[in-house]
Amino acid sequence: MARLIPIARRWNHNFHYHDLLLEAMPTPCRAALDVGCGDGTFVAKLAPRAGRVTGIDRVLPIDDGARAAAPAAEWIAAEFLAHDFGDRRFDFVACVATLHHMAFAPAVGRMAALLDPGGVLAIVGLANSATARDVAFDAMGLANSRLERTHRRFYRADVAQTDCRMTYGEVEREAAALLPGAVYRRLVLFRYSLTWTKP
Repeated sequence: MARLIPIARRWNHNFHYHDLLLEAMPTPCRAALDVGCGDGTFVAKLAPRAGRVTGIDRVLPIDDGARAAAPAAEWIAAEFLAHDFGDRRFDFVACVATLHHMAFAPAVGRMAALLDPGGVLAIVGLANSATARDVAFDAMGLANSRLERTHRRFYRADVAQTDCRMTYGEVEREAAALLPGAVYRRLVLFRYSLTWTKP
């Protein structure tokens, strides 16, 4: 069963970029939030690096490996935009392949609002290709994915699939307007990243 693959050995197009997100974490990190935590794989990777880790998702198919790796983690089964966090704030908010399930501006605004000053927002997301540059990235991504799969066991997470609403260009432009100073990168494996530090 795929879910029996140890945390450190799980690989798919989303997990490929977990290290990129972890590199963006502030040190020290008092509290971290994973928006759209899915089966808990990224929460398990955050746990050793943060004083307190919270995962939120509409549904929580948390597997035993993630629970064992993050025994003190808090798991919230709720819609991110509707959940009341009260006065809680975080040093690090991450979102992996979840933003396209929500309205972009309200979701990004909520994540930014949940950060303490100096906190970091790190997103890996999906978008639609619309330009020749996008298509070139997709071709590289296909070749890279095939190469990776020759020496990795692909891990299929039990999460719903949803079509993206925005193009890569739209994401880059809207992020620049919402998060002045944010760093946008187009990633090879059919993803983009956004990182932003709250003033």
